[in-house]
Amino acid sequence: MLLATREENDIKIYKGNISEDYTHIKTFQLPPDSESYFIDIYDTLFYMLKNNLYKISNAMQINAKPINKMMQLNLDNCTAIYYKSGYSLFIIRVYANHCEETEIISLKNDFNFFVNEKEIVFIWHKTSLIIFIDNTMHKATVNFVIKDIKPTTEQKIIIISEEWNIYLYDYILLKIIGGIKAISSKIVAYDSLSTCNMFILCTSSAIYALDVFNKKKTAEIQFSGISSIKLYSQDILIIHSDKIYEFNLKTNESRKITQSNVRSFIIYNSNEAFGYKESINKPELNMSDIMQKNDNISYIDEEEIHNGILIDNNITDNERINEIIETKILNLKSEVFKVFFRIQDELDALKERVSNLEKKIDKN
Repeated sequence: MLLATREENDIKIYKGNISEDYTHIKTFQLPPDSESYFIDIYDTLFYMLKNNLYKISNAMQINAKPINKMMQLNLDNCTAIYYKSGYSLFIIRVYANHCEETEIISLKNDFNFFVNEKEIVFIWHKTSLIIFIDNTMHKATVNFVIKDIKPTTEQKIIIISEEWNIYLYDYILLKIIGGIKAISSKIVAYDSLSTCNMFILCTSSAIYALDVFNKKKTAEIQFSGISSIKLYSQDILIIHSDKIYEFNLKTNESRKITQSNVRSFIIYNSNEAFGYKESINKPELNMSDIMQKNDNISYIDEEEIHNGILIDNNITDNERINEIIETKILNLKSEVFKVFFRIQDELDALKERVSNLEKKIDKN
């Protein structure tokens, strides 16, 4: 595993394995006022400065448009950089000697996005969700406002709502299949992996390990001062407090990786790379969130999942009936939209075949 830490403008690269010592192998110096950073598959450092991405070796600007949000994946033959500029989403593929940039989609509204390790793209705006699988677009709606999307195993993702409910979503079937109700304390960080069912959630004083598939809490650890985390494997957490710590969820043991204070860090695990600014996944909370003190987590039984709604046991029967009816209407609309877009795609394909046939006839 490679670990990159930022101390002021110095980026220090460490190499090591879990439960073994990490060796400092290289130091880069970033320009003043630079923001996020990452290292590609060729060990080249890239950094963000005033909404633009640069390669440190030659200060060459990589992007064509100003970057509002960026996500990077280290793949087998290139580094893929997905970035949002205005209402458009682009991808830059960085190879050894050249870069290729392509626009993925341009929308009429603002949006957020996430890309998993299979390069499946998830774009959302409020309750609307667009999914690109092998360049094919799928559309869906949910009956809550989407705050964030995180990876998990199989053909699933974890969707986090604005109310901090955690949903398990099947992106092939386009439906919610489970969920966990919101925790009531201030949430400072969270993370998950595409290789395990674990979802890690941190408050200012504790770490919760949740199994979203089986709707249960697998661990609760008292650990204060957390500013950011990264789940490295099913059992290993990398924690940023003042320094960087490695935490074993099985043994509840932690060890310090860095001796000096750091501003941020990146770890490289398998073919994935994760770059963060000064705080990772640190949400903005209102005062009502901060004032709540009880860390109560409740889990949703199968009979409580009505097409994606997490049922509150305190609501009246009439409210529950109205809620279910509203959900069924939303799901029906979603199905109608899916049929409409499928027909539209088939019509477009048919038009293209007719056009090609007409061209052949004209040539003959």
